Amino acid sequence: MAKEISTNVNIGVEVLENSNNFIESSGSGLGPAPKKRKAMKPRADVWNHYTKFSNKEGKLKCKCNYCEQEYACDTKQCGTCTLKAHLEKYFEYPPNKEKQQKKQTEIGYTPNLAESDPRSNIMSTWRFDQAATRKSLARMIVKNEYPFSCVDSEGLRDFCATGMPRFQIPSRQTVSRDCYELYVAERLNLKKLLQLECQHVCLTTDMWTSIQRINYMCIIAHFIDRKWKVQKKILNFCPISSHRGENIGKAIEKF
Repeated sequence: MAKEISTNVNIGVEVLENSNNFIESSGSGLGPAPKKRKAMKPRADVWNHYTKFSNKEGKLKCKCNYCEQEYACDTKQCGTCTLKAHLEKYFEYPPNKEKQQKKQTEIGYTPNLAESDPRSNIMSTWRFDQAATRKSLARMIVKNEYPFSCVDSEGLRDFCATGMPRFQIPSRQTVSRDCYELYVAERLNLKKLLQLECQHVCLTTDMWTSIQRINYMCIIAHFIDRKWKVQKKILNFCPISSHRGENIGKAIEKF
């Protein structure tokens, strides 16, 4: 009887050992335990301008690198909209300055012609304007008494191709229309100036004869403005038959 009990005990021990070995071998067949995932770095560019930290209560916070304003920054509860709005609110922040520099297409050097001091020159943004450049071309032709055919000259085209490649040089017909529109606009400005600034006016005439033997007369108005400065404005420029007083008087009355 004792032998049977001992044999049964040995058999039970062997069964338990075999079962433990089976469990270990089956567990090892499942493969290695999964590794913990590494924390990902924040992808948003806004984090380049904030520093994360934990406060006394253990909550995750972030601080602005420029003004030290604190915000909650737990990624599970808070987004980045508030942080972006804080940066966009102030123009002086470096990220906003970088955006402004990208928006500036060109930087132009604008000399102050009214001041002789070189320190009065300024840097400003500049944007090309075809219409404004055409008006400037018309003023140059009028002031320098250039012929309308100057726009066809090779020198002007080479100059514009080098300095202003985007400027489309107009034809002589277009330039003549621009000069006339400039004359109409200046005439209206002169009328407004005389109505506002002029109480008394003195008229003088200037006469000369061209190479083609054509007589011309220029009527000039002289007056003192509100700032007590003497002003001189040309009112009319017209051909005249002769320099005799009668013809001059009739031309002034007709004007």
